[in-house]
Amino acid sequence: GSVANAFAVEIKNKAGEVQNNNYAINYLNGNLTVNKKNIKVFTATDRKEYDGTPLANLNVEIAESTPLVAGHSLICEISESITDVGTIKNSINSFKVIEIDAINGKEIDKTNNYTLDVEEGTLTIDKRPLSVGSYDAVKYFDEKPLENHENYILESTPLPENHKVEVEIVGSLTYPGTRINNIANVKVYKVI
Repeated sequence: GSVANAFAVEIKNKAGEVQNNNYAINYLNGNLTVNKKNIKVFTATDRKEYDGTPLANLNVEIAESTPLVAGHSLICEISESITDVGTIKNSINSFKVIEIDAINGKEIDKTNNYTLDVEEGTLTIDKRPLSVGSYDAVKYFDEKPLENHENYILESTPLPENHKVEVEIVGSLTYPGTRINNIANVKVYKVI
């Protein structure tokens, strides 16, 4: 806030007698201004591979160059989370600055004395690698198509818990030769 820096003038002679009546005093008041303290904060950046569960990070750091007043604490509300592949900003919904009263232990709200300059981090879910294969099959010519619709998932790329995969294999061969046992479509879904 800001207020006038008011003052009073009393002019005295050597004997200590007030002489104000002999002067036309012009008061030129200055202003006293206390600005809100700006605090620079950083929300966390985090990432993980898709696993079907939400990613959130509630960590907030205050820049060393803009500390809070001693005895004050910053409380930030962050409700951002991401579950599926993509990136979002890790935003602060609201903030509060408090001081704990040393005598009664009660919380004193100091929020109106501060502004926040937020540098938002990001939350990222990366695609999960998944390797699906079709099996080989061999037979001797009998004028019937050779097909093998069985599939497998490499152990190094397992599905997350509660997820299933459907694989459509369209490979077929009737006459002597070799052909790729094509995987035409892969569907991964979460079982609820």
